[in-house]
Amino acid sequence: QAAAQRVVVISDLNPSYGSSKYSADIDRAIARVIELKPELVLATGDLVAGQRPRRHLKRKQLEAMWSSFHRHVSEPLAAAGIPLAVTPGNHDASVYPSFALEREIFQEQWSDRQPQVKMLSDEHYPLRYAFSFADLLFISLDVTRPGALSPQQMDWLTELLQQHGPSHRYRVVFSHLPLWAFAQKR
Repeated sequence: QAAAQRVVVISDLNPSYGSSKYSADIDRAIARVIELKPELVLATGDLVAGQRPRRHLKRKQLEAMWSSFHRHVSEPLAAAGIPLAVTPGNHDASVYPSFALEREIFQEQWSDRQPQVKMLSDEHYPLRYAFSFADLLFISLDVTRPGALSPQQMDWLTELLQQHGPSHRYRVVFSHLPLWAFAQKR
């Protein structure tokens, strides 16, 4: 029997559009996460507040938002020795073409911040990737708009599960948006 693993999931920490200010509630929440001493934290998107429909944010604004996020979330977790695995959200890495700069900056921000875990597939990190953690297989999917996965992502997922799924006791697939809608008319 494998030892229990404590994993904390955080999501949608973004303040109002374009803001680089995180509330004291976020600081308290991260302090509480650190008190819990999880082996891993998953951040399932919308970590900064981009995707403004009109008057898109500029690089400087986006980088300021990420700098604030790292100061309030990434850096305290790293200082506590807790790995942080992220997945893109629609407000920080939308796949829609009009938000290409936000997606590019998301990739820049995380390219040097891979979690300290055993990566199994990281050629598309931080958008989609997989890692092994104890007897768990974690798979991050790039789901920032509603609808089916792209054929490329579905093929990658299928191959990954066939190759690595059997050697893990549990498989955890995480993304920002659900793969199947559960709210009416959404």
